[in-house]
Amino acid sequence: YADAIRWLQALVWPDHPDRRARLDAALALVSADPVPLVRGDALDLLPRVLAGIGTGVTPVVFHHATLIHFEAYAAERFRDLVPRLAASRGGDLVWVVAEAGTGSGVHLEVIDFRNPAPTPERVADVHPHGAWLRWVVKA
Repeated sequence: YADAIRWLQALVWPDHPDRRARLDAALALVSADPVPLVRGDALDLLPRVLAGIGTGVTPVVFHHATLIHFEAYAAERFRDLVPRLAASRGGDLVWVVAEAGTGSGVHLEVIDFRNPAPTPERVADVHPHGAWLRWVVKA
């Protein structure tokens, strides 16, 4: 964990003390109840990690500002992979995505594959670095 923590801390810009405070608070929560970290390529690891999750637990695949760091072909492969993995689990998967759109900001979308016709549902707008989240109110 120590290397991963130092890496996360190094990613916070020095002139963003509010982001550092949020990260430190999150790290304190994780240190109280550690989670397993798996190192490797998401395209290779995600199928294996999901295969290790049995029935009775609905996995949630979440990412925020992640695919921008993938090569374009790899990001497209990831976008194709998640629905296929959901299908392989009989639809038992929820995908929560917060990635930058095409000039329209960052939206938090949920795709619940347990629904008969899963479609992205915009549930919030989010700051690219987590400074705020505004829930979308449905009429």
